[in-house]
Parts: sequence; C-alpha cells; structure tokens
Amino acid sequence: MKVDLPSKPRWPAHSRRLRMNKTRSPLPVMAVGALALAACCHRSTPELADYMEKIRATGMSEGAETSVRAVASIRVGQTLLMFNKEAETGQYDREYRSGACPLPGATREQLEAWRKRLLEGTQKELERLKPLADFDRSGFITTEEGARFRSLYEFGVEAAYICQHEPCTPASVSHALGIVMPAFSDHLGSYQDLRRRATELHIAGFVPVPLVGAKEERQ
Repeated sequence: MKVDLPSKPRWPAHSRRLRMNKTRSPLPVMAVGALALAACCHRSTPELADYMEKIRATGMSEGAETSVRAVASIRVGQTLLMFNKEAETGQYDREYRSGACPLPGATREQLEAWRKRLLEGTQKELERLKPLADFDRSGFITTEEGARFRSLYEFGVEAAYICQHEPCTPASVSHALGIVMPAFSDHLGSYQDLRRRATELHIAGFVPVPLVGAKEERQ
C-alpha cells in the first residue's frame, strides 16, 4: 500500500485544529476496569462473561481497537491526517478530517453500499495491522500497545511531512514536532523499529524519515 504524504493544508484559518499531546501514552486500564467491575458486582454475571469473551476473541482491548482502527482509517483514506504550522512557534499541529464524501444525489441504497465498502476496507486494514501493534507478540494488544502504535505511526508520517517543508535535521524536526531532543531520538528509534517490522511482514506505507546527520535505521 502506498501512503501519500499530505500536501500543504488548504483549510481556512478558522477551521478547527487539534493539538496533539506529545507525551507517552497512558497505562492500560482494561484489566483494572474489568476487576473493578467484577468486584462491584460481587460475582461474575453472564453479561460480564460475554463481554470478556468478546474482548478475548478480538485479540485486543477496546482502547487498542480504537487506536488501531484510527491508523487503518488514515491508511485507507477514510480519515485525512493534516498538518498546520503555527507561525509564532514554528511547530505543527495535527488535524483530522473526513476523507470520504458521498456523491451528491446518491440514492439511499448507494449511500449504504458506499458506507459498507468504507467499513469493510477499514476493517480489513485493521486486521492487517494487528500483528504490528502487538509489540510483545503475546497475541493480545493492550490499550497501551494500541496507543503506542498509533503514536509511532503518526509520528513517522508527520516527521516525513516536516522533512518536505523544513530542514530535515534532528534539531529542526524535533522542534517542529514539539518534542525535546532525547525523547525525539527515542521516538525516531522506535518508529524505525516499527518500520522494519512492517517491512518484514510485507506491510507497505510506513514512510522513511530521511534525517540529515542521523541513521535512517536503528540496528
């Protein structure tokens, strides 16, 4: 799959922006929440058992599914990931917009078929990405792993975009991302590891970050 980096944003200045937090992802809460729910009910209920079985069957927590699905949606074009530069700071914000727009005048049946194709495409891509998000190869993706996967994927796409519009050096890109240098190096190394694993699994679309003065791949 080829992933084209977004061109310079064309949205009006008043369009809503979403500033992304560059800190580490929160710790997983699924297990804690399940234990708390079980303790509250004092005994296992059929509803709780069915819920936990459903989670086990999907191979990921609900939080992880949300994160991996977000990446899948970007990769199939259902969601557009855009970047806007702040004039005062020189840093970039991330903005998410729908990349899907039905044709005007479409019938109800055509709209339903269109939505079905979008959902099927996203679901298929989600299943392809699951092995990548399972960092410890346990067969189950935790909320933390899912959040880490999304964070690294979007980091790579944004860093590559910045390299097209700014000096592609570690200092310049880390500043544009709003990430201090030690943390930036860690992010870059982790993304390079993820990109290497994607290559091994024949999953395309994890773009390189061709920094000047830095190794492209971590050994």
